[in-house]
Order: sequence, then structure tokens, then C-alpha cells
Amino acid sequence: MACAKVNAVRAEDLAVLKALVSVAGENARSSAAAHELIEELLHSSDPTPSQVGELREFARAPRSLHDLPVEEIGPVNRRVLLSQAVWLAVIDGEPRPRSTRRFERLSALLKIPTREAERIVAAAERQARRLLPLLERPLSVTFALPGCPSVRFP
Repeated sequence: MACAKVNAVRAEDLAVLKALVSVAGENARSSAAAHELIEELLHSSDPTPSQVGELREFARAPRSLHDLPVEEIGPVNRRVLLSQAVWLAVIDGEPRPRSTRRFERLSALLKIPTREAERIVAAAERQARRLLPLLERPLSVTFALPGCPSVRFP
């Protein structure tokens, strides 16, 4: 499916961007990374000026998992978000035991069944850890949201 260039970010994709800020904000070490992520996401999409302001304003305040705009995110993007949260945690060097509790909470908030969430988290963590050495080079992770251009981070 090709991504059509539009003059605004879809409401659901904007909600996913806010959710990524909330996920990154849950870990204090990710504060700068969350802001950097937002800027990269803004530059790769085609938001309206009001959407840029809305997202920057959202990212300005400290965020946690309880700030997730869950009802605005569809089932497919909820699973994508969970996978991307694992990637952010691995890249940030977050230890697995703490991550597991956070992913359990995130999965529950996203209303993803436990067994399915465990499979998503395990697969994303395996893939992220396998590819982590590549991040030591001047490369970046690419996030892709349905209907939007891919985003390189950092």
C-alpha cells in the first residue's frame, strides 16, 4: 500500500504520535529522545500548522502511559505501537525485567490480549536486540505508520 501525500496527518496517526511520546516519556532517560522523536516525525509527515502545535504542546508536558489516547488508536496501530515501544526500550538500554512490567501495563491499556502481547513483545525484542549493534554505527531506526511516510529516528 503506497502512502499518499496529504496536507494533514490523519487523526489516528496523530494519536499514535502522541502515544509514542507517552511511551518514551514513561522512561526519564527518554525525555530528550521523545522530543527528538517528535521533531523527526513532524519533519517526515505533512502536518498542518495546528497539528504541529498540538503535538509539540502535548510533548512539552511530562507524559506517562496513562496519557495514551487509546480510544483514538485502532487495533492494528495498537499492535504497531506496542512493537515500537519495545524498540524504544531496547535502544534506550532499558533492562528487561522493568520493561516487562511496563509492557504488561501498556498491553492492558491498549486492550491487547495477554498471549498476543507476549508474542509481539518477544518478537520485537528479539529483532531489536539482533539489530541493536547496527545502531552503534551512524544508522537509525525507521518507524512506519500505515498511511504515512517512514520515519527515521534519531
